[in-house]
Amino acid sequence: MKLLDLAYNQNINLQCTNKTDCIFMLTLNKSLENHIHTFHAAAIFSLAEATSAQFLINTFKVFENSVVPLLRATNTKYKKPGLTNIYAKAILMNESKEEIISMLNNKKRALVTIKVEVTDETDSIIFTGTFEWFLSMNAQ
Repeated sequence: MKLLDLAYNQNINLQCTNKTDCIFMLTLNKSLENHIHTFHAAAIFSLAEATSAQFLINTFKVFENSVVPLLRATNTKYKKPGLTNIYAKAILMNESKEEIISMLNNKKRALVTIKVEVTDETDSIIFTGTFEWFLSMNAQ
């Protein structure tokens, strides 16, 4: 799946970035602003969610066509307004990649928690969140 091809992500102009350790970015523009002319909370959340999904795809490439991922739960914290372009990076929480692969191979399902940080142009953290994904093997 190519997340940048999804209509929603195209509508918010989600973009890849070359910024170190980051996956996606958003450029501040009128369509993503809130009432105080900073990034709308929904735009920041969208960037973070898409980043967690792309991290999942990148990390578990071997299961790309055999696992259905569904977002199960999130826990988010907005730390400061987004006044410039914003960038998101992700890491695995709790289990290791190997443990998750073992669960998928043995139980045909797994819960994966991914932590996402969204930063601005100065590398200040404006958002942190965890995204819990339920992964289920396709019936073949």
